[in-house]
Parts: sequence; structure tokens; C-alpha cells
Amino acid sequence: MGGAYIETDEPVSVGQKIIISLSPSNSERSVDVLCRIVRRIAGGIGVQFEPLRREQVIIVESLLS
Repeated sequence: MGGAYIETDEPVSVGQKIIISLSPSNSERSVDVLCRIVRRIAGGIGVQFEPLRREQVIIVESLLS
């Protein structure tokens, strides 16, 4: 699983690690995902997911479909 683009104006740096919380709309359960910032552009950041556990992969895939 690769990564994502996140819209934000927060002051962050390339290489910084952050945790994002993902919650599918059809579930009350959320999952935290560790990411590394790989790109900073106007209005957002590109993040690469650190290795994901199976439950994290399932939730991320459900958000992408």
C-alpha cells in the first residue's frame, strides 16, 4: 500500500512522521496509520504509509474503493 495526498496548511516538514486517523463512513471504528511526509506542496502534503497491519489495509482499501 503506497500513500495518499492530504489537504492541509499545517506547518510540517518532509521526512516528518505523522499519525493519521482513518474512519470509514460505514463504521464507527477508526484506525491510526503511521505515515512519513514525502512531499510538501501548496495546500497539502504527500504521505507514504509505513508498513500496515492487515486491519489497516482493509480500512484503507475500503476508503479507496
